[in-house]
Amino acid sequence: MRKNLELVVESRPGHEKEIRKYIRERVRLQVRWIEDKIRSKAEGVFMSIFLVIKILNWAFDGGNVATVEEKPRKIPNGPHQVLSELLEKIIHIRKKLSYSFKLR
Repeated sequence: MRKNLELVVESRPGHEKEIRKYIRERVRLQVRWIEDKIRSKAEGVFMSIFLVIKILNWAFDGGNVATVEEKPRKIPNGPHQVLSELLEKIIHIRKKLSYSFKLR
């Protein structure tokens, strides 16, 4: 007999309001269309929102405002695609770093 606990918060009252508040509090470049794009692409999944905001804030902290404004347009649909793209970039960066250390 399997015992599973499933927690579904997407249908909980106030979930959308909490998402909007989280985005507003975390995104460093406060632009309404960016917030709307993050929310719509994340499909109500906080993990997806968290990852996208991290990526945007890294670009913003690096002084690359143009990237911050461009990134939301390129956000993949849904949390699975966001995570997949992020992992692909991590692997690419790791390979690049590995290669550069071998040259020295």
